[in-house]
Amino acid sequence: MPLLDVTYGDPCLVEPDYVENLKLIQALKIKMNGRRFNRIIKTIDEAVDSIVKHPNGKITTDGLSWAKTGSLFGHQSMQPKKRVDHLWSSVARITGYTKELLMAVGSLLRWRIALRDEMWLLYRRDTDLTDPDTNKVVTVSEYWITDKDMSKYL
Repeated sequence: MPLLDVTYGDPCLVEPDYVENLKLIQALKIKMNGRRFNRIIKTIDEAVDSIVKHPNGKITTDGLSWAKTGSLFGHQSMQPKKRVDHLWSSVARITGYTKELLMAVGSLLRWRIALRDEMWLLYRRDTDLTDPDTNKVVTVSEYWITDKDMSKYL
């Protein structure tokens, strides 16, 4: 269950209920057919399961396994293409093909990871990209699963 945000130094617990109640996720729940919503959640959960069970060589020297939205659901995803396409098109029906699409899928991933039993760390980092609408630097979230004892931060 614990997902700790370590972006700013001191770890901060990410509450699943808080993430689930974000506007983008609530909009998907309200506007999307229930079966479709459950299918995209299952796609996300299966992708996260695959990282936990088979990290595909993405293990660092610290023994951490890494994931982010782009690696799980991007063009080189190890997930079935049909399911990945269904995920993106289903969310795009609600958000359009805008930055909200990326934010919604990223929020869904954060929510599903926050619900898991393993210990996960979240680190947000700036990219070299700039959002053309806001002129702000684009930030990506990276997730690291660890077997290290982080209970002192909970």
